Amino acid sequence: LGGSSAQQFTDVQSNANVNFLSTIIIANNQSHLIHGYGDNNFGPHQSLTRFELLKVALASNCLGSSSSKPHPNTTFSDVPKDNSELSLVIGEAYAQGIIKGVDGKFFPNKPVSNAEMIKILLAASIYFPNGEPVSPDR
Repeated sequence: LGGSSAQQFTDVQSNANVNFLSTIIIANNQSHLIHGYGDNNFGPHQSLTRFELLKVALASNCLGSSSSKPHPNTTFSDVPKDNSELSLVIGEAYAQGIIKGVDGKFFPNKPVSNAEMIKILLAASIYFPNGEPVSPDR
């Protein structure tokens, strides 16, 4: 992870926390970790969806970003089975054992609950002791 200038969100007044989050970039592809919702909107009053949290959790822990073989979704009936961002993020998370879904569905647009948030963040955690990545047992 690296830093750059903050993205300017029009729906957030000067806020150090949002400014910090919007400066974080993923070093491999120089892409901002936090993009907002387009038109320079951060969406501070919008509920975070299960997909949005999963995308940030994977990217912030550098999971799936350097995979030479992407894992599109082949499991969940409510997620496209193509090479869209939605399919690739959810497919990668499933392949790494981070998510399981319910009755063959993931519900990507459902607001994430606190319990789901904790589970996804812990499952996507990766640690770097002595510079080497180590994932907790899944």
